[in-house]
Amino acid sequence: MTLRVDLIPSPPYPQPVLVVDVFFGSLVGALLSAGAREVWVVKSVRAARLLAEGGALLLGEQEGVPPEGFHGGLSLQALPGLQVEGKTCVLLAPPLAESLERMPLETGLAYFRNAKAVVAQALERKIDTVVAAIQGRLEPSLANTVAAGFIAKRLYQALGKVGGLAGGRAPGHGPAEILPGSARVAFPVRDG
Repeated sequence: MTLRVDLIPSPPYPQPVLVVDVFFGSLVGALLSAGAREVWVVKSVRAARLLAEGGALLLGEQEGVPPEGFHGGLSLQALPGLQVEGKTCVLLAPPLAESLERMPLETGLAYFRNAKAVVAQALERKIDTVVAAIQGRLEPSLANTVAAGFIAKRLYQALGKVGGLAGGRAPGHGPAEILPGSARVAFPVRDG
């Protein structure tokens, strides 16, 4: 098995992956922790309004301000004041929506606070690819890149405990190999 880390998404992916988004992932996690029934992630105000027609909470910002009719912005500090328990939340998050729409169904959303649970879920579901979510215009995000590396390292360590690490480094290469022509890193891991 090879653990793959894409610092810039390069779909298509044949199976579910872990998409790492520090900011929007933390928002989704905070909403779910506060009791939201579900969180929909969308990339346009129009899509958000259509999904919210049944009474969902609209959250998000355009140019730093919630669009007209939205219940709140993207501040983690403001979330405790919102009554989200049992409600559907629609989150205007274009970069995350763009990242997720190019991924297979059942892809996981990862960030620092859920790293331990995500690694356990990845082991259980045999997910072997970690992808740093993009920010605007397909640019990599430093925070997402760092978090993807952190989560990949934890997953690599967990895989090593389960099946052991593959032996035989090529001269001059560490255990991680930078794949030519891409922003990917591959970590070989021997199956148990």
